[in-house]
Amino acid sequence: MAVSSKRPPPFCQALIICDLVHSDPGTQKHFLLGTFSAIRARSFPAVHHRLGLYCELTNGHGQTHISLKLSRVRAEQIDGEPLGTIEADADFVDPRQTVTLAGNITNVTFPEPGEYRLFVEANGLLLSERKLVLMQIEPPPGLRES
Repeated sequence: MAVSSKRPPPFCQALIICDLVHSDPGTQKHFLLGTFSAIRARSFPAVHHRLGLYCELTNGHGQTHISLKLSRVRAEQIDGEPLGTIEADADFVDPRQTVTLAGNITNVTFPEPGEYRLFVEANGLLLSERKLVLMQIEPPPGLRES
């Protein structure tokens, strides 16, 4: 029986969208503020001034390029260029190691209500995704324009 030399892809343990990711340089701990899976806006295009993205991977093997991409999705297909991306190269020296990719993207413009997704890829292979729904809300009755 032949043994495959192909290494298995990393496993995504966490994929979180929040208002802010703070990374403490002294302790290497990450603090996630305001996790969510939906954004409500009165009008579109809507600008979200700061969006935190957090991802943890394990079971990696060697040098791995990791990317987080936030994209619009229609009919299960990516629609256009990513609205935001965070990328890094990680060196998994031990498959039991956990690697974190975290950061903040600013002034993300959502062109319209609907479904968006955060995708995590390792060496171009999709590992996991998380849905983000953008909803249009009506202004309170006293604030409607005539």
